Amino acid sequence: MEHKGYNFYCQRKVTETNTTYWVCAQHRSGCKARLIVRDGKVRALNDHTCMVETPPEVTDVRQEMQVALQAACLSNLALPPGMVWERTMSSMREVYQGSILNTIAIESAPTRNVAQDDPRPFLQFSVVHTN
Repeated sequence: MEHKGYNFYCQRKVTETNTTYWVCAQHRSGCKARLIVRDGKVRALNDHTCMVETPPEVTDVRQEMQVALQAACLSNLALPPGMVWERTMSSMREVYQGSILNTIAIESAPTRNVAQDDPRPFLQFSVVHTN
């Protein structure tokens, strides 16, 4: 049941008195809000101690990022891929500021440095040495 923007779950029903007791959907995390419904009349007990957080709005810029990366790569072929990525990311951060994540993953097929007809699978790994 939804009441004033909060969700409630039925805790129990008493058929003799035609009363239904409801608890806040966040009662397991400590919210004390309760509702008592008798003959169609709703009586609220306790204030909500839970806060419904709305998730931040995230803008999907994957397609725009892909186009910008391709354009940057083709404009200067001598520029290393890391610098192309950093420049494109900084320009995206300037345009969208707080509405994009700091890391953007562009899904694509993994790069292979072997011939297409080579049956061996390509294994990609990284090594970290600590001093």
